[in-house]
Amino acid sequence: MQEGILREPITAASVAASGTYLISNSVISTFIIFSLAFLIADKLNKKYLKNQERKKKKSLDSQWTALLEECIEDGLKTDEITNKVAKLVATQNNEVSSVEINERVVKSLERHIELKSIIFGEKLSQRRLQIQRQRVSDIEKQADKQGYTVSKEVNDEDGVIVEMSKNSLLTTMEDMHQAVIAEENYLHEYLQKFPKIDRVEKDAVLTSSSGHHRADFIATNTQGERYIIELKIARTTGGVLDAERRVKEMFVAVGAEMIGSEVLGVGPLGTSIIIVGKAPSIEEE
Repeated sequence: MQEGILREPITAASVAASGTYLISNSVISTFIIFSLAFLIADKLNKKYLKNQERKKKKSLDSQWTALLEECIEDGLKTDEITNKVAKLVATQNNEVSSVEINERVVKSLERHIELKSIIFGEKLSQRRLQIQRQRVSDIEKQADKQGYTVSKEVNDEDGVIVEMSKNSLLTTMEDMHQAVIAEENYLHEYLQKFPKIDRVEKDAVLTSSSGHHRADFIATNTQGERYIIELKIARTTGGVLDAERRVKEMFVAVGAEMIGSEVLGVGPLGTSIIIVGKAPSIEEE
């Protein structure tokens, strides 16, 4: 009679099965480890590239800010401004292309430069308008301190007190409306004189399957590429978002690619924003 616990005899088949099981588990574990490592590395790489892109855009933007202040300080004419913009675009594109970061990042930076060059004229117009508003505000404050009266000596025997009307100092809504028109006209002039822009259409109409869409400006460059440029003014934050949403919907309807948007400033009529997209060429429509 056999004593003890009965055990299954060890065979070659059982050894092989055990080995296969262990190898299979090892392969799966290795795959999981490598997959996790890849995902972590990919995430870290994307974060690194995003930080590099952000830093580079900040550096590019500082150059545009410096040019903006130079144009204002020197009182440059439109021809001089567009020439300086063209030189800066060429310099920045060379700077970006020489940096081996990532193809997607380089493309994004090139689009950023493209956006900055197109909206520069409107930013300059807005900056000049802000300076003008500040001057008007300073005059109002000074006049308010004086009680809106100015003492003027007519001769040695008599003096005349001249009452100043507050309405003559305040910028009216009609004045602001005219200022907006002036901004549009300046942007139109700027785009027309930009070296690489061949044609600029104001209040142009784009046709799509959903109907007709009116754009503030369509600028066509020397390569036949068309840019849609929209200027919007919104009184509230919600209005800004709504304006951007409506413009994006129009871009989608006409098959345009969004390049970017930027808040230009806040004035008496609300927040001014500019939105730029790239439309299909006439041949592609």
